[in-house]
This record gives sequence, C-alpha cells and structure tokens, in this order.
Amino acid sequence: MYWWQAVYENDPRVLDYIDHCIDFRDHRDRSNLHVAAEAGHRRLVEAFLRVGVNVNDSFPETPLLYAAKHGHCNIILALLRSNARIPTTWNVKQFCPCARRILLEHRYGRKWLVWTHRRRKRRERQWVKIVWRCKNISCDLSTLMAFFPRPSECR
Repeated sequence: MYWWQAVYENDPRVLDYIDHCIDFRDHRDRSNLHVAAEAGHRRLVEAFLRVGVNVNDSFPETPLLYAAKHGHCNIILALLRSNARIPTTWNVKQFCPCARRILLEHRYGRKWLVWTHRRRKRRERQWVKIVWRCKNISCDLSTLMAFFPRPSECR
C-alpha cells in the first residue's frame, strides 16, 4: 500500500508516522493535505495543518478546491481557519450550497475587514493632521503619546 492510499483510506497508522512523511506526493503529484481534503478526513487534515504542511500549495490545485468540489464543509472551515486563500478566479457558484455559502462569507468578510482597516487608518491620519495643525505638535508617535495623559494619571 502506498502512503497516499493510506491517507485516502484514513488509516490510523498515518498519525503515527506523520512527521516523517510531510513531503510525500501521490502519483498525481498531490500532497498529503490534498489527498486528505479530497477524501474528507477532517482529523488527518487538522493533523497535517498542525505539522506544518503548506495550506496554499497550489500544485496542481489547492486543497481548498478539492474540499469544495466534494462538498466537505468542515474541512473547508479548517482550511480557511489556517489562512487558506480563495483565488479570485474561482466561480464559487459551481460548488454545493453549503460550500458556496462558507466561501462567499469568508471572501466578503475579508474584504470588509480590509475596508474597515483602511478607513480606520484614514481617520487616524486625519486626526493626526488636525492635532498637528491646531496644537503645533509633531506627528511623531512619541510626541503624540506625551500629549495625551496616561491612564494612571487620569485617576
């Protein structure tokens, strides 16, 4: 039995030798994480992620695509929690409704976080300009922190 077959069949011996076989590939040049994600073995996917297998290994495709094609929603969530990227070229509508919902929520949630971060940074820059103009204080962070009272001094 090949190593990738043991991963595909969820053989319990895989967990014993997982540290030694991180870089193994199957006959289609997929990593262990690809094979476990396609087969739907959540325990193995989480074990490979703990060991440090590259979650964004895109040769031939990402493990996230294999999990989404086969509708393994719990594996999709585990991969997204470990910072798997969703390529913008994917047509998310081709997946099952559960996988589609998870991927779209993650994609738009990330966009919203980036947008709010940029907006907060813009407001901070505007506030620094106002303070600099009105109070003639430098924009240096140490000077600004000296201007505001410390929490211990407020009591």
